[in-house]
Amino acid sequence: MASDPRQRIDASGLRSSLESFLAQVRRETKVPGIAVAVSIEGVRIGASAGVVALDRDEPITTATPFHLGCITKLLLAIVVLELAWQRQLDLNVPIEDYLPELRGTIHGKTVTLSHLLSHTSGYRGLNVMEPGTLSMRWDDLVEHLGSAPQHFTPGTVFSYEHSESVVVGEIVRRVTGESATALISETIFARLGLTPHTLGNGDAPFAAGQHVLDPSTRRFKQVRWSDLAAAGVSALPPEWEAAFSRHALSVEALVSIAELVMGQHGSLLRRAPLSAATVSLLQSPAVEIVPVIGGALAETLPATFGLGASRWRDGFCGIAGATYGQCQGFRFDARTGIAVAVGINAQQRYLRDLVIGRICETLASAASAPQAAPADFPFEDVVGEYHGARNDRLFADVDDGRLVLVLESGAMPMKLRAEIIRAPDGRLVLSSPAPDLSVGVFRTDDDDFGIMIGVSAYRRVRRV
Repeated sequence: MASDPRQRIDASGLRSSLESFLAQVRRETKVPGIAVAVSIEGVRIGASAGVVALDRDEPITTATPFHLGCITKLLLAIVVLELAWQRQLDLNVPIEDYLPELRGTIHGKTVTLSHLLSHTSGYRGLNVMEPGTLSMRWDDLVEHLGSAPQHFTPGTVFSYEHSESVVVGEIVRRVTGESATALISETIFARLGLTPHTLGNGDAPFAAGQHVLDPSTRRFKQVRWSDLAAAGVSALPPEWEAAFSRHALSVEALVSIAELVMGQHGSLLRRAPLSAATVSLLQSPAVEIVPVIGGALAETLPATFGLGASRWRDGFCGIAGATYGQCQGFRFDARTGIAVAVGINAQQRYLRDLVIGRICETLASAASAPQAAPADFPFEDVVGEYHGARNDRLFADVDDGRLVLVLESGAMPMKLRAEIIRAPDGRLVLSSPAPDLSVGVFRTDDDDFGIMIGVSAYRRVRRV
C-alpha cells in the first residue's frame, strides 16, 4: 500500500493495495462492511469490502451513505468560522452577548464561541446516554447552564461535550435567522454540489446498516434506528441537530469536504472556496489533549484539538465520529494534499482509528510522532471524588500500591472499575474489564488534579 504523493500516482496499484488491506481487515475482524475513499492532490481512489448490512446481500461501496452524527460538529465549525470571517460573529466575546438569558451566569460571562468549538468551555456537561438528556429543549439547557458548576477554566482543558454544539447552533440561529442545519447545507453541501440523504425515525434501506458486537457470541448483530424508538428514545428535538444532524453522506462526499477544508478547489466546487481564514483556523491547534494510558481497543486520541477539528500525531487533521451501530471519520493533510475517509457499518471506534491511521501514515510516507508519555504522579496525590457530566462520579483510591478508579455513571446502573499500576520499568499500565477504556491524569490550572476518561474530563471535588 506504498505511495508517495510527490511522485506519479499509480491509482490502479493503490486501489488494489487498499482492497487487499480492507479484505484482510474484514477477514480478521468479521466487521460486516467497510468503505474507504482517498484523495491525493485531487486524484480519487476508493475501495471497500463486505456488505451494506447483514440482512442485505449488497456490496458496500464508497457511495454508500453513513449517518454523519458527530461529524456534524466540524461542519458547524466551518459555518461559524465563515460567519466570523464575514464579521457576523465574534469568536472571542462572551456568549452572553448573543444569549441574554445567560447574562449574569458564570458561563455566560466567561465562555466564548472559541471555547465551545474547541470543547474547552469547562462547564459540567450532560451525559447523552442518561435518560431524558436528548429530549432536552433550549430552555432546559439554559436552566442547566444556570446552575452547572464550572469544572475547569474555559480554554484550559479539552472535554468532549455534545451540548456545546447546541449552544453554538442557537447563537447561529439568533444571528442569521437560519438553523445550523440549513446553513451547513448552504455553506458546504451547495458549494460542493452534494445532496445528503436524510434519515428519518425508521430504518433507511439505502444507507449503511448498523451493527454492534454481541459480547456473548463475539459476533456482530444487526440493530436498527427503530430499535431506539422501541427502547423509548424519541426523535431528537431540532436543537440537537447542531450536534448530530440526520444527514447521511458517503465516504466519497467526506473526502470532498476534506478537500474543501484543505483549500483544494476540485471539479466539484460549485461556489467560491472557503475563506483563507477559515481554512487556517480549522488546521490550527487550540488546546492540547491529555496523554492517556489506553486499553487494548481504546480510541486513538488526537494530540490537539482546534476550532472544530482534531490534529493527530502524524500531522493529519480531521474528525472522528461514532453513531448508533456505525463509526466514520475523515482526515486531511494540507502539506501533502492527502485526504482519507472511512466508514464502518459497526460501532468499532478502535478499528476505525486503526484503518484510517494506517492508510494516512502509509500514503504520507511518515510515521507518527511518539505519543507523549502520561504525566507521572504519586498515586496518593490523586485520591478523591471526581465529578463529570451530569450525574457521573469517579472515585480514586490507593489499594496495595495500585490506583483504583471506580466510575459511577448516571446513565448505567453498573460500576466500572479500573486499576493503574506502575510497572518495574516505571511505565503506567492500565488494567480494566473494558478494553476500549483510556485514562489520563492531569493537573488543572489551579494546581489540583483532573482525570480524563476517554474524551471526558472529570474534576476533583473532594479529597478522601
